[in-house]
Amino acid sequence: MDEILLHISQRLEALQVLLSSTLSSSRVHLQEWSQQIAPAVSRLKEIFTSCLYQLNGTVINFRDNASAIFIRTWNNASPLLTDLQERLWQIIQWLKEVFAQFWDLVSQRSISTPSFPSSVSPPKIPDGLVGIPKLPNGFVKSLPSNETSLQALMSQRSLGFAIGCVVGLTLGLNWKHKTLFSPVFMKAIAISSTKGIEGVSLVDDAPSPVILEPDQVLIEVVASSIDSVDLAICTGYGRAIRRLFGVSEKTLVLGRDCSGVIVEVGQGVAWLARGDEVWLALPPWRSGAMSELIVAKEQQVCLKPKMLNFEAAAAVPYAALIAWDAAVTQGGLSAQSASRKRVLVRDAGSAVGCVLVQLCKFWGAHVTAVVSARGKEVARQIGASEVLVANIDLDMELRSRPRYDIVFNTVGPSLNVLCQRAVDTDGKIICTAPVAAPADSYGLVFGTLYALWAKIKYFLQGESLIIKPWAPVNQGRTVLEQIRKLVESGQLQPVVDRVFSAADAELAFQHASSNTAVGKTVVHFRTLGRGRCLS
Repeated sequence: MDEILLHISQRLEALQVLLSSTLSSSRVHLQEWSQQIAPAVSRLKEIFTSCLYQLNGTVINFRDNASAIFIRTWNNASPLLTDLQERLWQIIQWLKEVFAQFWDLVSQRSISTPSFPSSVSPPKIPDGLVGIPKLPNGFVKSLPSNETSLQALMSQRSLGFAIGCVVGLTLGLNWKHKTLFSPVFMKAIAISSTKGIEGVSLVDDAPSPVILEPDQVLIEVVASSIDSVDLAICTGYGRAIRRLFGVSEKTLVLGRDCSGVIVEVGQGVAWLARGDEVWLALPPWRSGAMSELIVAKEQQVCLKPKMLNFEAAAAVPYAALIAWDAAVTQGGLSAQSASRKRVLVRDAGSAVGCVLVQLCKFWGAHVTAVVSARGKEVARQIGASEVLVANIDLDMELRSRPRYDIVFNTVGPSLNVLCQRAVDTDGKIICTAPVAAPADSYGLVFGTLYALWAKIKYFLQGESLIIKPWAPVNQGRTVLEQIRKLVESGQLQPVVDRVFSAADAELAFQHASSNTAVGKTVVHFRTLGRGRCLS
């Protein structure tokens, strides 16, 4: 037991020595560390003190400058205020003199007027006019001794009248008149949600548009067609841009192109007149054309080909503008440059694909069209040099052929890899599918930040921020004129798959979204009963 206690005491002494040495060394290290950081602390203290002095000096300078600016502004404005006060007082004095003369004139006329016969009852004097006695014949005497109080009252009223005149004149000069229109409703094909084509329906309470700018025209729609961008809009495409333009999403009207008759023109319209049969295309961020009436700018509207009926004309504009931009602007094709070019059109049975095949063939290019089995005959009829059916052997078939100078992808980014295998090393791949709209999937936080940035940029740059990807659609009149000439000469023909009534809008969109659709699906408004354009 004694041996155990001895070992414990030895261990405790060793532990005590270790703790003592550790504390001593820690004290030494702390002293050294404090000596090392002391200059840094002093330096920070000096910097902080200097910053305080500089901030104090800045505040004093700002206060002095602000005081000087205020005094200078007040000194400059004081003469103006004095002059304004004098002018206002002159107006008040003038009004007082005018009222005094008018009152004297009325008083003199009332005294000199002959009395009525006794059978005529005199006019009643309001009870509020106290202190003005009545003559026996019921007329008012000249002003009595309390005229001073009445003049003071009239002076106050004159002052109020003068101030009201000045304020009213100022508001009248600066008021921007806005015409108020009575609510008029029309029928339209619209979506109430962005969950797909299930939300498409014919509504009868869409607000009827009116001309608000001098370069606009009001068109009664006869027919409209369904584009691939309409199917994308049904799932929310472009909602952020439409929100930027203030387009309502509750009942968003669909349709990017249409044909119809002009029923009203703005004062600045020079090339169109009431009664003209026209066709047009609208950009994706605007409210659509599948309605009884639409308003569009003159630069978007063109006379339709006379040889086409309204249904056939409605199938061309939007697809033709997109195809023209892809072939001419991006591809550089024309009658001089397209000859000897090898062109591949993926999904040539789409609306844009049908136009691309005809344009490239007309300009002399060798066109290979890839279509579904149902569109094989259509591709041959519109002039494709070769027709390939899209199947599992298509990739092998394209690899065995010479590569192409230009590949038009009308499907979307999913075919970019296959298109890359078919294009030449120095060739081009041009995608005509709807351009990815920014901020559609940014979420709440980033979408809000983007909307704020877009509004600032839109305020500075205007519509150039928005229309750049769809510039040919927004400025479509020039291109539509050339398309019209090609149609009238027989070089370009519309491809219409099926025509539906507006009452069958759901069936029309189901057909347009199916894999069997070729060309355009058209919706007509002939049976909705407005009837002005059908005579």
